[in-house]
Amino acid sequence: GKFYVARSYHFGNGVPVDYERAVKWYLTAANQGDAYAQLNLGSCFEKGEGVDKNLQMAFYWYECAAKHQEPYGIYMLGKCYLCGDGVEKDVQQAFALIKHAAEKDDNDAQYNLADGYEKGIWGTQDLKKAFFWYERAAKAGHVNAQTQVAKYYMTGSVVEKDLRYSPQR
Repeated sequence: GKFYVARSYHFGNGVPVDYERAVKWYLTAANQGDAYAQLNLGSCFEKGEGVDKNLQMAFYWYECAAKHQEPYGIYMLGKCYLCGDGVEKDVQQAFALIKHAAEKDDNDAQYNLADGYEKGIWGTQDLKKAFFWYERAAKAGHVNAQTQVAKYYMTGSVVEKDLRYSPQR
């Protein structure tokens, strides 16, 4: 119940938006082990909603959510490592976490894993793996991934050119 009260204040569901009250309720639920509250509390610290922006605290709460195997928490923890937000930058740790979240079907993680393969962030550029993860995220409804899949079909790189998937047909 505490998590849902927090979300109501956070997003204005039935009550006026009040980030400070949301944080208080998230904190209560997070301290009781609620992974979703921990995740949302991390977001509040990352964005400075209801609290002073504090990337170290955002990292802490994302890490708590990740320990509960919450996929988006794992992904956000990976992003912290990728960008060096609240923790020393570590691309290999970022890769491991983002890949783990992608395998747990978090479509934001799938998209960012693909982007990393496409740009060579994970070491060597691998367009086949990029397409695989873009396609998986696209099938889960990730709009940016759908655009990337269409680009691969338009250019015929990695997959056979097929303009039926092109937005410019």
